[in-house]
Amino acid sequence: MPEPVISEKASVEAPVSVLPDEWLWPTVRQLIDDERIDVRRVFPGAEEGRGLRVAFASEMTDPSEFLRGGELLLTTGIGWGATEARRADAARTMMRAAARIGVAAVGFGTGPWAPVLPQALVEAARQLKVPLVHVPISTPFLSIVEWVDAAHAEARRSRAQRLEVGALLQHVRQGNADVSILAEAAPGWLASQRPIGAICHAADLLGEGRMADAERCLSACQGELIWGERDGQLTIVGTPEALDRYRQTCLDPMRTPYGVGSALTWTRLRRVLAEAWYAAEIARRRGRAAHGHDLASVDGLLMGLTAEQLAPFRTHILEPLRRYDAVHRADLVHTVSAFLDSEGSLQQTAQQLFLHPNTVRKRLHRVEQLVGADPLDRDGYLVLRVALGSAGFSQGQR
Repeated sequence: MPEPVISEKASVEAPVSVLPDEWLWPTVRQLIDDERIDVRRVFPGAEEGRGLRVAFASEMTDPSEFLRGGELLLTTGIGWGATEARRADAARTMMRAAARIGVAAVGFGTGPWAPVLPQALVEAARQLKVPLVHVPISTPFLSIVEWVDAAHAEARRSRAQRLEVGALLQHVRQGNADVSILAEAAPGWLASQRPIGAICHAADLLGEGRMADAERCLSACQGELIWGERDGQLTIVGTPEALDRYRQTCLDPMRTPYGVGSALTWTRLRRVLAEAWYAAEIARRRGRAAHGHDLASVDGLLMGLTAEQLAPFRTHILEPLRRYDAVHRADLVHTVSAFLDSEGSLQQTAQQLFLHPNTVRKRLHRVEQLVGADPLDRDGYLVLRVALGSAGFSQGQR
């Protein structure tokens, strides 16, 4: 096999992560759903998506000074008092402290000391929207601590692999290396003529336990998908069929924006990756999925322009309008934006802004007087489209 072709620029490392660790923490829901450990849901709730920093056992009524938030707080309530009234008061005090600090969940261990969950604890948890789990006597607290620690270790291992593959995919996309650099990550793909596509989206969309769903999809599509993380973006590369399964499993249920690169042969992966990367930025702006053909648009054109090329549109068109609005409260930028969104329709713009069409026309005429670009003229319309559109693109995405 020939040696991978890697240019000198490929050795320049970009920041590997811009995301906090919290989005990778194992969640309360994952713990409950894991059949290897007997931890039981007391009542359902959306709060089960909270991440677990650590499992922490305490018999204090108010352990606030020892908590930072994100803990699974484990207790048996042994020290809550002998009378029912004192135990109920202690349960409510602990749950209020848990809610105030922001613990991920409270786990109550039952046994001879407390055969059932205290009703005051259940009611306080439900009222304060703090997930409550039942830990039967057959499940030692130590096993829960070990589960959380192991889940964190696995998340770190998986992420290290994603970052490594993400760096390789970035080098290919930027033209600093050829596809042979991915031979180890995608064994057998180099000799294949099957079409390969790509999906790109923000990595933190897979927070709250959805990363586990993605990894299960990846395992089910072993040999058909690889994925990498770089600069807060996930890039998934594989066969169109496997990408469809990933999209349907992980992305479509959330109705989240993502970019799709056209499926081409493996040797043309650089183009596939570039399409997916830039389509993801267009998807982010539009709030819905974008594909390679969406790059054949003004948004796609803006993505290809450098900061130096966009600067005159900001300096001579957008900024003067903003300054005028700041002084005169004329709402010119908002009006132009609505006019562009309505594809140049005065009537639709007026309806959107609850104005008379003549008022819209006067504002657009003021825009022409200020910056020399007439929104009602074809060239002026395009200039304003570029000027306002340029403000939404981050040069760091290039």
